[in-house]
Amino acid sequence: MACVMSKKLAQDLKLTYKEINIDEQPDAMDYLIEQGVHSMPYIEYNEEHWVGFQPEKLQALAVKA
Repeated sequence: MACVMSKKLAQDLKLTYKEINIDEQPDAMDYLIEQGVHSMPYIEYNEEHWVGFQPEKLQALAVKA
């Protein structure tokens, strides 16, 4: 559910993003494990990254864009 909510908010805020679905691209999981990520969504923007639905961080990205 957090993935869906993050994607919907990103669309509403007109943020450009690239979705990587680990169900469809299982090798992407290797990268996530290297980053220490064990839950989704995992969001990266330049040097910022976080896990989970965090609307305030997505809104801050929209201000920067």
